[in-house]
Amino acid sequence: MFKRQIEKFEKERVDRLQSVDDLEKRVRSIKQNADNAATWARLIKRYTQLEDLDAETLLLLIDKIIVCDVQVIDGKRVRDIKIHYNYVGDMNAMAASSVKVSGTVA
Repeated sequence: MFKRQIEKFEKERVDRLQSVDDLEKRVRSIKQNADNAATWARLIKRYTQLEDLDAETLLLLIDKIIVCDVQVIDGKRVRDIKIHYNYVGDMNAMAASSVKVSGTVA
């Protein structure tokens, strides 16, 4: 009887240690996301009145741009363009939407 109780307590202890480890990883991830957002906010503040986009600014703010294949929707040619910003990623995906550009597509 005591042996089963000890085994049960040991399993519970191991499970709780794993839970603590998982929670610590989540906290680190959340802190990193907050740091990234703060870095992005500091960067973007300098460029709120941007009139010309030069290569230096582009490289500073944008990680990558994904241009998807053309689709025809309601008779219009549409192409998804996804911009992944440095530090914050794809902001459209975070908002559960994507930018649609319609019109003539080469």
